[in-house]
Amino acid sequence: MMRTSWIGTMGRLGAALLTVLLVASAVGCADLANEAVIGAHPDGWIERGGENFHGMAVLESAFKTESCTTCHGEDYQGGTSGVSCSTSRCHESYPHPEADFMNPQAGEFHGNVVLASATKEAVCSTCHGADYAGGRTGVSCYGSGCHGNYPHGPVFGGPNAAATHAAYVRDGAHWDLGQCSTCHGETYDGKGVADKTCLTCHNRAGGPEACDTCHGQGDAGAPPPDLYGHFETTRVSVGAHSVHVDPAAGLDACVTCHVTPAEFESAGHLDGSAEARAEIVFGPMATGYGKLTPVYSAANATCAGSWCHGGFEFPKSESRNQWIYSGDSIKGIPSTPTWNVVGSGEAACATCHGLPPEGHRVFPQLKCGFCHPSASTTEDFVIVDKTLHANGKADVY
Repeated sequence: MMRTSWIGTMGRLGAALLTVLLVASAVGCADLANEAVIGAHPDGWIERGGENFHGMAVLESAFKTESCTTCHGEDYQGGTSGVSCSTSRCHESYPHPEADFMNPQAGEFHGNVVLASATKEAVCSTCHGADYAGGRTGVSCYGSGCHGNYPHGPVFGGPNAAATHAAYVRDGAHWDLGQCSTCHGETYDGKGVADKTCLTCHNRAGGPEACDTCHGQGDAGAPPPDLYGHFETTRVSVGAHSVHVDPAAGLDACVTCHVTPAEFESAGHLDGSAEARAEIVFGPMATGYGKLTPVYSAANATCAGSWCHGGFEFPKSESRNQWIYSGDSIKGIPSTPTWNVVGSGEAACATCHGLPPEGHRVFPQLKCGFCHPSASTTEDFVIVDKTLHANGKADVY
């Protein structure tokens, strides 16, 4: 009886122990099964176009990139798996370094990563899309506080297409060349983040910052063409610029009507909008060296009260040739020319002063060139040296 009881007891204990072992075994297998599901990647894990692409899995995971660090390590260089996320046929720089990836001065700046990559921009397009507008990440390379137009399109370097860099600088960057120098270097020589020089085409002094990059041609730098390539003098942006900056005319170049910037980024040069126009700030010649206050009307494109257009006056008391005076001063006829009406006679003789000017003695038998040979011939009103015509002083003999 006692033996039978012991056997029964042992049997019941054995059964209980077996049950515990089976339960423990089941739990352990379940845990292992879960680990296998989490740790083992499915087919197509590194196929960019596949349904199981790991990039999509990371984006959809509640843990994001933290789900990778469990096996690949906090630095994604291998961890317990021994497989680096950076060198094992995957992306070359992701997750991006938080501190320096957006810092142009840092070694880990994303521009440097792109340059060092064997696939160049393709290292970005894997996640940000073929058009860099966001792709799987939903983060655009264009609109997320980064550069405005990079990577450049296939015709970006061309001279004529609408998608060229000239059109972008004008319409997108509003002439802010800082977007170019950020990558191409402060002097645009290709020694910045990008290895492409801008100076091959922009070979004038100043490179892309030369005046005629945006307006004008050659040394003058004044329109035509204007900022949009227009040559018509009926446009206010073109108007009578060519006449006013012609070296043969003797005019005081741009400073007669504008503040000439010492540098491309000088205050007042770039207004940051496509609608902005050059401000009229009359210089010494136009103001008669501080004696006059000319007025420009933007609404009518007219200039009134300038020294150049009849506002001049030469007092007799200040002249060494007072015998020529018929009054207290020799003065002009103030006129109000219209800037964009060119070739209509607004600058013809007798429009800015009489012949001779008011206050000047009349000598019917003499022509202008008799007393002003350096500026005029003895023929009727033919100006030989225009640099002596409207130069702020009376040139006699």
